[in-house]
Amino acid sequence: MSDMDKEKKQQLLQQLGYEFEGLRQQLAGIDAELQELNLRISEFERAKETLSALSNSKKDEEMLVPLSEGLFIKANIKNVKEVLVGVGSGVVVGKDMMKAKDYVQERIDEADNLINRLNSNAQYFVARMRELEPELQRLTLELRR
Repeated sequence: MSDMDKEKKQQLLQQLGYEFEGLRQQLAGIDAELQELNLRISEFERAKETLSALSNSKKDEEMLVPLSEGLFIKANIKNVKEVLVGVGSGVVVGKDMMKAKDYVQERIDEADNLINRLNSNAQYFVARMRELEPELQRLTLELRR
């Protein structure tokens, strides 16, 4: 192999190696986002359950209100018709029970849609990495000769 061929192959190997590593890092980022989204969906599902329990309760009835996984507080319900919903930037608005349930379902749907897009991106990255792998191996073997 001539020095020029070897140099071109080294450059190509380096370029493909950078692309492979970039894809690997993007996959790791997608995995972290997917974990966070699944956690968020779990929290919203818990909120839906709590809203359902609230809609069946009466004023001044005591109930367990979930604070987080396995952590509850006993509370007396003062108003079963309105739920306070955080809409971002520290802003809280009152919504009736049905609108609150719809709001939670919309957040779940948004997270599900994002999960689908991320999974699609991940599949593309994995496919591209599988394309690159044999080429990287071939170039590495050729340059060792």
